[in-house]
Amino acid sequence: MDSSNIRTKILAEIGLIPEEKLDDLYNLIHFFRLGVQNYQAQVDQIMEFAGCWDEMLFGNIC
Repeated sequence: MDSSNIRTKILAEIGLIPEEKLDDLYNLIHFFRLGVQNYQAQVDQIMEFAGCWDEMLFGNIC
């Protein structure tokens, strides 16, 4: 399923959420997004060192 189709479905579902629950939904989505960003930042930091062990074993230093 392509991303524009998924976005359309998500927006349609959001349109069905009662007004008094939108704040809760926003908080859920916001914290989920922050968690994904933090996870990606950690992966990026780890990947900076990918290959260093091989280079160190063969005499090259990162």
